[in-house]
Amino acid sequence: GVATDFATLEKEVHAAADALREALSAAGNCTRIGISIPNGKAHIVWSLAVLCCDWTLVPVPGELAQPEKEILLGMTAVAAVLAVEGQPWTGVSEKTMPVSAGELCALFHIGIPGAVDVPEDALAAVHPALIRFSSGTTGTSKGVVISHAALLARVQACNGHLGIMPGDRVLWILPMAH
Repeated sequence: GVATDFATLEKEVHAAADALREALSAAGNCTRIGISIPNGKAHIVWSLAVLCCDWTLVPVPGELAQPEKEILLGMTAVAAVLAVEGQPWTGVSEKTMPVSAGELCALFHIGIPGAVDVPEDALAAVHPALIRFSSGTTGTSKGVVISHAALLARVQACNGHLGIMPGDRVLWILPMAH
């Protein structure tokens, strides 16, 4: 595993967010960003960078086949996919550009075709932070929209209940896209 402290993580996230903003400045309005990154520090930093930009994060599970990934991204009408070696984006995009922040490098695939119409006003009113898909074990997988406020409340409740302190360590065993 990789160990880091919160100050270092915060610097890396802000550098990654700046790199994302710069990369998308020429791409127009991009509010939902797919993340196709395997478990690891890069997944955490790039995901937090998307949230830091006040955009909506759409994690793309690595275990999905490419057609399933394309359906997931079409259902959420993502504008772009951020991917890295180990979990590359092999689907179609209008433009691909490298983006980097320090030692973190990724490819930004902008203009993902096949998006469905999304009620933008209704979605914006929720101020979505995350669109995560259910496993589909009891039926068709469904997108679950989690607002920035709800995500913050979840983190605060979890931190308050668990009482995680600076010297504690957290072991993550689920795929980060979940």
